[in-house]
Amino acid sequence: MEQSSKTTSMNGADGMDGTDGANSMNDARGSASATTMHQPRFRKSMLVTLMVASFLCLFNETVLSVGNTAVMKEWGLDYNTVQWTMSGFLVAMSISVPVAAFVIHRYSTKAVFICSLLLIAAGLTLNAHSPSFAVLIVGRVVEGLGAGLLPSLLFSSALKLTKPQYQGFVTALCGVIIGLGPSFAPLYAGSLLSAGYNWRTLFVPLSIAAIVLLIVGIFLVSDISERSARRLDVASVLMSIVGFTALVGGINVLAMSLTSWLGWVLTLVGLVVCVAWAHRQILLGKREQEAKESGATSAHTAPVLNLAIMRTAPIAAGMALIVLLQVANMGLAVVYPMAIEPGLRISAFTSSLMLMVPLLISQCFALCAGTLFDRFGAKATVLGGISALIIGFVLLAFAKVSMGALVVAVFATVAFVGVAFALPTIEARMFSLVSPEYIPDVVSGAQTSMQVGGALGTTITMGIFSASFAAHTAGVPGGSAAVTSGQPYLSSFATVSIVLAIVYALSLGLAAVVVKGSKKPTTQR
Repeated sequence: MEQSSKTTSMNGADGMDGTDGANSMNDARGSASATTMHQPRFRKSMLVTLMVASFLCLFNETVLSVGNTAVMKEWGLDYNTVQWTMSGFLVAMSISVPVAAFVIHRYSTKAVFICSLLLIAAGLTLNAHSPSFAVLIVGRVVEGLGAGLLPSLLFSSALKLTKPQYQGFVTALCGVIIGLGPSFAPLYAGSLLSAGYNWRTLFVPLSIAAIVLLIVGIFLVSDISERSARRLDVASVLMSIVGFTALVGGINVLAMSLTSWLGWVLTLVGLVVCVAWAHRQILLGKREQEAKESGATSAHTAPVLNLAIMRTAPIAAGMALIVLLQVANMGLAVVYPMAIEPGLRISAFTSSLMLMVPLLISQCFALCAGTLFDRFGAKATVLGGISALIIGFVLLAFAKVSMGALVVAVFATVAFVGVAFALPTIEARMFSLVSPEYIPDVVSGAQTSMQVGGALGTTITMGIFSASFAAHTAGVPGGSAAVTSGQPYLSSFATVSIVLAIVYALSLGLAAVVVKGSKKPTTQR
């Protein structure tokens, strides 16, 4: 946790102009401390319930990735069609994530939790009994709508339920809980499918778990939200649906074919609508601020996401860095396994281990980064994390078949650790700059940035890998089918690594803005 009277704090009616000294970080701390004084009776149980629910909701994101082959066989689908089991979930999440801040501001914590779990349970039940592919996609969309609310609810609730001096560790812990869900899901699905179960069976234990969590949450989740009189801006919701659906959908289409005119049209429409949406949020935010300053108590139309937080340079730079870090995540999670399996001539199981082990190691480092943030501030963790990420990708750029799987896995681990070190502490740094009432807006902004970055990352890294692989196999009769050495695969991923290393070297400028003005905390753990 960082303190400085010169550091900007978004607090109350002073507005969020980002000027030094306008509001001190101590004001935000005081508000946070005041919040924690009124903690619910079952504080730890409530936190555990929220964490398990958040793990479940992100677990569902990738649970069908291994089962898509069975889905294709049952209904005679191709790859382009079946990938919407993932894209439909992500598009729905990209719609509900920006709205999460408004929902948390407007309704009780328990109501938001129950609504989210009801949607997730309903979606999982539909998936488990889907008679057609269309019903399966509807179930995935319903799941995604519920899943988009929980991460924002988890972060905002956890920061209110814990002391300010543990902010870095708590942020990292929540990030680890959310991050491990998508990683363990393929292992769970692969185990059941290998045992001979139908792909629909994957959703049965998960739907039961969602219902159990819903019942537990009714008793253990208390209302700790700071509700205000707000009216939902229907135009903003419609614009977010159109804009984010078109943008994420367009990027997913481009990931399959960069020459697709539909992909470019959807992406362009999505960008235009998203810019218009952002402009509307800024206007509504100004009106909301004016209403607060005038002392108005009647219900007012509020932005679904208060973008006034972006006026502070460290927060704006932090959001941009989160987008860039998600590009690295997609490169490591999607392209890296595609390169090492044929490149190193290893089995799918070994390939999954080379992905899972570095990921688990990196999550341990994420918790260490949170602790270091609480003790020493953001400079060491953010700048150190970006530096480790650059080193990791530089090492991967020199990966050779002769080095063996273990050495390549070590190189990848360095890059994974860099992301794990930087990402949660960037979020913690942004949280430390705002008073508690704006934390849901920062969380929703960060989650939206992750969704956009993830979609962009898949397209960018896959596009670079595909183009590089085509160049490396251009002189080989029969192309990729005739490749006898695994080196072209590693060399193609090396091209991706070089590009990303350059991008993150340039992003050190953004990192410097994020940590500018941060100081070593005086409150130790």
